[in-house]
Amino acid sequence: MIILLHEERHAMKYVLMLGLSLISSVAFPQGVPEQRVLPIVVFQELGPALSPAVPAVSRDGSGKVRPLDAASPLSYVGILAVGSTLYGGWEILSANQLSTAGSHGGSQLRVVVDTIGYGRAAIAKINGIVLPAAALYQTESLCNVNGRYTTPCPIGSIVAGFRQYFNLDGQSTPGTFSYQNTSQNYPWNTLSTQVYIK
Repeated sequence: MIILLHEERHAMKYVLMLGLSLISSVAFPQGVPEQRVLPIVVFQELGPALSPAVPAVSRDGSGKVRPLDAASPLSYVGILAVGSTLYGGWEILSANQLSTAGSHGGSQLRVVVDTIGYGRAAIAKINGIVLPAAALYQTESLCNVNGRYTTPCPIGSIVAGFRQYFNLDGQSTPGTFSYQNTSQNYPWNTLSTQVYIK
């Protein structure tokens, strides 16, 4: 568990409207001129607490590291969205959606993965080929706010997981993007997900 003690700044523009859903206006990093505003429902009910074994840390105002509670093992991995220039922005995927509904491709192709809990061995692949570490170009914290997961994290909130952005520019479609990660602590479970990108 990490408690966020400072405001986070991200390369992508995020607009939050609290209520029934999260509204996000996301611009691709290389400045695709057209942006789409899409409703993204990312809030999920918190599951039962598990008994993790690895302590988490946080930096206080002095910069010193102080231990907090134990970090939670992975309990969820899922693909939130696929975005591309051909599609014109982000296609938001429902839970366990096996394929994109729209066609993707063009000069930019991106995938967003959400994980709840703490992992230590993430592997992302496109068509069975492991992506280089540099393909992960942005990570945002997901926090528990009033029993729901949200981003960006308010100051003082508990980081429960992470939203990871993968750059698949230059990859041909159709193809399958897959992601797996292993908990950094007991029970050291491995979770995986995949989506067929049309």
